[in-house]
Amino acid sequence: MNENFNQFVPNVHFELVPIKDLVSNQDYQRSLSMAHVKKAVENFDFNQINPIKASRRNGVNYVFNGQHTAEIVAMVSGSRETPVWCMIYDDLNIPKKLIYLPIR
Repeated sequence: MNENFNQFVPNVHFELVPIKDLVSNQDYQRSLSMAHVKKAVENFDFNQINPIKASRRNGVNYVFNGQHTAEIVAMVSGSRETPVWCMIYDDLNIPKKLIYLPIR
């Protein structure tokens, strides 16, 4: 059986990226809930955080899953210089009408 499953496996690589180098879009993602972030900070366990998913286009890392994780790590560490593991997608396209903002 010679099946090609590559169509189901995204072309990604993992990279440590400082939180300050991530941007998010509130039109694309659910709204950032600081109440959720503060509650998660109280029970923070770095072994249980997931990698942030980001689409890299023209050198910019656009977060499409994980903005809350980034905010939690920034709050716990006290620095936006803190790196987080990211799954970087190099070949995604997002409609140009979306406006991206730096993650707080």
